[in-house]
Amino acid sequence: MIDSDLDLIEITMNNSPNIPVRSIRDGEWFWVNRSLLHKQLGKIRPIGLALYCLFAASANRRQCCYPSHQYLANLLRCHRVTVHRALRNLEKNGLIQSVKSSRRQTLYYLLKTP
Repeated sequence: MIDSDLDLIEITMNNSPNIPVRSIRDGEWFWVNRSLLHKQLGKIRPIGLALYCLFAASANRRQCCYPSHQYLANLLRCHRVTVHRALRNLEKNGLIQSVKSSRRQTLYYLLKTP
């Protein structure tokens, strides 16, 4: 009987030793709630999903990150205005909350998925 996802990974790895499957143990991963894909994707669009994934990948233990709009635009190869619209949409849909920490810096918190 499989008790957890880790047991499933171990079984997969043991039965297929030549296939380099990913492992959550190395810490090079982040998680995104499935409901984001199943319930929110139509509302936030692909750019919103990409931004949310970037936030999830860089969030600290408090689920907070603080990238600039220009940095995000450069990563996603889009305009800052596009990033700004997508961030407002994420906030409107209850996925993130932005908090101005200084004149030039905004903190973004990943919220519990509705």
